[in-house]
Amino acid sequence: MIRKITVLLVCLLLFVSCGKEKTPLESGESTSAPPQSTAEPLLTVPVQTDPPVFSPSVVLKTETEQLGGASYRTWRYPVVVAEGYVVRCENINAAVFNAVTALGKKLIPGISSLVASGSEVSCETERCDYRLLGDNAILSVSFYLTARVDSNAPEHAFGTVNIDLTTGMQIGGAQLITDLSKLLNAIASGDLTRVDEGDVLTPEELSSALSQYRADYAIYPDVYFAEEEVIVAVELLRTEGSFALFAIPYAKASDYIASEFLVH
Repeated sequence: MIRKITVLLVCLLLFVSCGKEKTPLESGESTSAPPQSTAEPLLTVPVQTDPPVFSPSVVLKTETEQLGGASYRTWRYPVVVAEGYVVRCENINAAVFNAVTALGKKLIPGISSLVASGSEVSCETERCDYRLLGDNAILSVSFYLTARVDSNAPEHAFGTVNIDLTTGMQIGGAQLITDLSKLLNAIASGDLTRVDEGDVLTPEELSSALSQYRADYAIYPDVYFAEEEVIVAVELLRTEGSFALFAIPYAKASDYIASEFLVH
């Protein structure tokens, strides 16, 4: 009897032991919380994209400024537009506009006083030409101005401006002309053809006009890169027609003009 009871108790203990859920300590598992990741989230780095290729387009703009009464100034000048290059285009267009207006103010000094005194003054850009050179690397502009005060004979002027489109900076005569003395001698000797329709100059008049240009004072004649030739503008006295234009064929231009600009 006692033996049967003992067997029953052993069986009961085995049953309870098998059905009991083990604690973490009993199972050998760790009681600590799972480790938390301390890595910071990855930052999204913006993708660097190359700027658009500088592909300028040029349009001619006409702008009229009323000075009072019947007096006015009309400017005609090229405006450069290029997607993605707003600031550069603003610099280019400011340089071109300043060159045109500066020539107009020089053509009629004291224009404000003339208008205030009742004179009728007009100043117009009669013609404006431009060329893009060297795969759009350089913009060369020329402009002809005509000015009149009351019923007096009109005054004429010719001007140019050359812009490095990669920087938006104006290219000066010292950069363009490699040998000023040689260029002036070629004009004086008749080696370069005069291409404007002005009056014939005497050798003395031409020599006097050329004497104003000096490399040591950084005073150079204007240069325009036309389709078939390089145009050099010599400023004259008003009584002599205000300017004379001389052509350098591109085949000979490297004798006077820096080669990096001969990319027509």
